[in-house]
Order: sequence, then structure tokens, then C-alpha cells
Amino acid sequence: MQSAEVRAHLNALALTPIDAARLLGVGLRTVRRWTQPGRLDEDAGKPTDEGEGAGTERIPGPAEQALRAWLKLHRLGRHWRPDGLPLHHIDTAAANERVRARGDRERATTWDIDLADRLAVMKGHRVSFVWQAAGRFALQSYCWPAAASADAAALTVLIDEACACIARRLAGEREAPLLRLVLGEPVLMDGLVEMRDVSVNPIVVCRLPVMALRAFLERDVSGAETLAFVQRNHAALAELASETHARRAADPSLMGERALDINAGDLGLIRGELLRQPSARDPQARAA
Repeated sequence: MQSAEVRAHLNALALTPIDAARLLGVGLRTVRRWTQPGRLDEDAGKPTDEGEGAGTERIPGPAEQALRAWLKLHRLGRHWRPDGLPLHHIDTAAANERVRARGDRERATTWDIDLADRLAVMKGHRVSFVWQAAGRFALQSYCWPAAASADAAALTVLIDEACACIARRLAGEREAPLLRLVLGEPVLMDGLVEMRDVSVNPIVVCRLPVMALRAFLERDVSGAETLAFVQRNHAALAELASETHARRAADPSLMGERALDINAGDLGLIRGELLRQPSARDPQARAA
């Protein structure tokens, strides 16, 4: 697993280097060495950043397998955090009804909702959730601060309030009309595939890094294969880009344009809609 793949896995899991170090049982400096740019670029056969490459090291097998297993569970909407409590069995509609019955609607606003990372956070308490069809969501796991009470009744109230707050935030998002991005032809450049919508101001640039597709497919792919993947799935990716653009702010890193990066976790949301790139062993693929 290369450094870019490690970073892609951590991003998809919404793990900070500090969280990753704690869950994997290693030091923070070790995780930083794993994620530091400068590994050998398999396509070019040479270091990507010679100056920054010094001191990087390959992630050991057990840690790599843990990251891959966690990402698989995460994409399935299952609990994966070793330090958390599984919540996928909770009925979100019933949780909302319990909040309404208690008259706690105002208290539900105490949770901060991050739609990009799919997290509800309140004073160290963290509830993760996953997207489902038709704008619905399901709870995934709960992590608590060290000083939190273990009282089951109090925990139920906390989870219910988080659920109600997520539902309120999503309801507010749906009230605004969704901007449908009209993405142009994909172009391969500098290790990623770009598609632009020039009909909006500022221009939105949707980008799929090759490393993100590698992390999603869990195998090595080239730039050309990534371009072919985007061409095959242009409509599905345009819809994903529109919904992602509505959930999170684009990165204003390009002069006069807004960059919207699609990661492995985003692709997992539309896994069933994607047409996979044929294997290199496929006779049709070789003929193409």
C-alpha cells in the first residue's frame, strides 16, 4: 500500500492521523511517515517528490489489512471502529419519534453535523452514519469521551438526539434546490481525471484521483484505466458530484474555479450504479 493509498483510506474513513495512530496502536510519527508523499510512483517508476520522500516507510501488513477491512465494513454501512459501539440496528424513525415524544426538539440542535464526513459531534461524543437510497440515512457507530457515563438510559437519549439532529439537517438541505452539475468530457492529467461544469460561476472542477479509484477497487489501476472508468460512468459520477457539491463546500484552490474531489468513500455510495473497468485479463479489454 503506497502513501497515497494510505491517505485515501484515512480520508474515506474520516480518520485523522491521531485517530489512526490510536486505533492501529502505533505512534503519530509512524502514521505521518506512512502518509508522507514521496513513495515510488508505480506508473513513472521514480519518486514523486524526491525532497519529501526521505523518511517514508511502507505500512506493515497487519496495519494495511486492518485499514482495508475497516474500509470494506464502512462501505457496507457496518460498524468498524474498535473503540466504538455499533448502531446499525437502531431504527432512525423510532429514534426521531422518541425525541418528539420527550419534547426534546430544541436539544437536538446541540449536535454539530458534518455531512461530508458523515459525523454528528457533541463535546467529544461522535455518531457516524451512512447514506441510503432516497436521501435516507442509517446510524453506524458511536464513540464517547473517556469521562462519559456508561448509563444505558442516558446513552439512548444521546443517540436519539443525534439521530434527530441529523434528520433535521438533512431536511434543511433538501429544502434547497439541488444544483445539477453538467460535467464536460473527462480529461486525464497529473494523476487524476477532471471534468468541468463551465455553466456555473465559479466553474466547478470535479476530480477523481487515480489513487482514489485504486482504493475503491482495491487493485492497481493506471491513469488510462481511470479515464475509461470515468467515461463509462459519466452520468452516475455527474449525479454523485451534484449531491457531493450540495453536501460540502468545494475547495477554492484553483484560480477562478472550485475543485470538487471525489474519494473512495464517495464512490462507495453509488457502488451498485457503477460499471466496473474490465480486467486486463478480459479478452475484450485487451482488444480495446
